[in-house]
Amino acid sequence: MSYYQIYNEQIRDLLHRETLELEIQELPKGTIITNLVRVQVNSYDEVMEMIDLGNTNRVISQTELNRYSSRSHAIMELTIMKEIKDFPEFNTEGRLTMIDLAGSERYSKR
Repeated sequence: MSYYQIYNEQIRDLLHRETLELEIQELPKGTIITNLVRVQVNSYDEVMEMIDLGNTNRVISQTELNRYSSRSHAIMELTIMKEIKDFPEFNTEGRLTMIDLAGSERYSKR
């Protein structure tokens, strides 16, 4: 599992307290983010703990319309792997990506 935000054109890992240089790299097989922490989780409770940790580290601030407003785009990726020991050719992997885009509060909503 990984959880990161994009804020002011900077990528920040929400699961790692130390600031590491994160950078998007495009490779022939897809796009990766260097130095992004990937945490192994084995249960629903562990996933929720990581989401809570990431949300705590996420940039939020008050606006005229909302007391708590996300100021960043947040991306959480959960990779699920199923391994069959006797038949490794049938191992499967799937990835769930959830994105929370930063809000765009408008005065016209008042």
